[in-house]
Amino acid sequence: MKLTFRQLQPYRVWFEYLCVCLNHKELKKKIDRSFYKSWNLSQLKSGKFDKWFKTHSHLFVEKKREITLFNGKRTPNTLLVEIPTNLTVEEVMKDIGKTIKGNIAKKHSKFATTNPKIKTQALDYFRYCWEFRQQKKYQGKGSNLLIHEAVHKKIKDRQSSPQMKGLIAKGKLKTRGLSGNFSQTDTDDLSLPKAVTSDRQNTKETTSILISRSINKADKILNNVCKGFFPGDYADH
Repeated sequence: MKLTFRQLQPYRVWFEYLCVCLNHKELKKKIDRSFYKSWNLSQLKSGKFDKWFKTHSHLFVEKKREITLFNGKRTPNTLLVEIPTNLTVEEVMKDIGKTIKGNIAKKHSKFATTNPKIKTQALDYFRYCWEFRQQKKYQGKGSNLLIHEAVHKKIKDRQSSPQMKGLIAKGKLKTRGLSGNFSQTDTDDLSLPKAVTSDRQNTKETTSILISRSINKADKILNNVCKGFFPGDYADH
């Protein structure tokens, strides 16, 4: 099953958050390497998601299988799952659910996610803010506004690449707000006080709070990722 660009984004976000953890001297000590054993963590250091995903897509995508009859050795007058041939369709329909309950519908892709509400743009924004904060240039008084400008430029540059322009032109990707601001729903998700979000006269204060909240969110997410929790969950574990 080939995933669309949009379906790939949650896995790209997870990959990139884990890359940050691997390259951070404190966070890399917290990574549950047993949980991520099948990811081949040494291959993540390149930071090339597309190349890595080609050989690891089976970890995330459920392969659809068809129900087939087993033609091997079996008890006479039965089929596998052993269904006596003297039962009627109604009797099979009535009893088969009880027989196979608890033994089917189990996910084989350990890392698969089907959550359609994951806000990958917000998750990218959180991570960008956190990464800039790690640099000495973006620490100290007034640094939040510098981070805001840096993230603004990063998003603009990313959308200006030929690949992104092509995806936007085909309608596979929406243009992001270059100011770094989100819709009201996303702002609520950042837990900004309503009084702040509605006060347009305090733009710098609002921006500074947005950046601080974003960095705190990213910090929680990165620690969660180390433990094996998907980046879409902002809660502490």
